[in-house]
Amino acid sequence: MSKGRIFTIEEKCTGCNKCIAVCPVDCANHAYHAADGSRKVKLDDEYCIHCGACMEA
Repeated sequence: MSKGRIFTIEEKCTGCNKCIAVCPVDCANHAYHAADGSRKVKLDDEYCIHCGACMEA
């Protein structure tokens, strides 16, 4: 699976949901529980408009 310009590095994601809060596209980010039980956020490149708001957050 190829990565777009903006993507999630799962190991560095703390699951704080700040990226979801600032994203102007409701369905571009998805919160989920990782195998170890921690919360993570995954970016859906199909809906992402690559505005960079999540990166600033």
